[in-house]
Amino acid sequence: MSWFDIFLLAALAGFVALGAKRKLTGLVVGLLSIPLFWVLATFADNGSSGLVVALVMAVLAGVLFGMIGRTSIFKGRGLELPLSIAGGIGGLLTGLLLVGALITSFPVSLSFDRATVYYPSQETPKVLIDAANGSQIFGLGRSIVLFDLLDKTSLSASQQGVYSALNGFFAVGRPWERSN
Repeated sequence: MSWFDIFLLAALAGFVALGAKRKLTGLVVGLLSIPLFWVLATFADNGSSGLVVALVMAVLAGVLFGMIGRTSIFKGRGLELPLSIAGGIGGLLTGLLLVGALITSFPVSLSFDRATVYYPSQETPKVLIDAANGSQIFGLGRSIVLFDLLDKTSLSASQQGVYSALNGFFAVGRPWERSN
């Protein structure tokens, strides 16, 4: 375990706590963040104009999510704990989404002879490479990004299905084919 794992777990815990505090709004944001992420990632991958469109969509979606959550809050007594738990679940979803995005968003590079793929790229600062290579959570991100290159015989059918789905969700294309 490295400091990078501790950072990621603290971020996840922060999102759960924030979701629990926001109650139903936290649940709404958590549930709607997942499809929004996929849409925004698709737009952002289309160059600089797509990035601007994704940014505008993200701001508008954030305002809309907040309004939906705020208008649907129950006013009854005795619902504090269930609503906090629901918000915590929404925070967990949002936190997992953001941690997943972070561990699968590092650049990929190829060796000079194009025989070895490096994740993270060798151009990444050494302190970050060392932390990532010592991180169990980052190892999961590496397996997701490089799933197409993994030896599938070491994985069960259910593991292959999970990694394949996460690769399809987080990894856009085959990043090792478009790196230097």
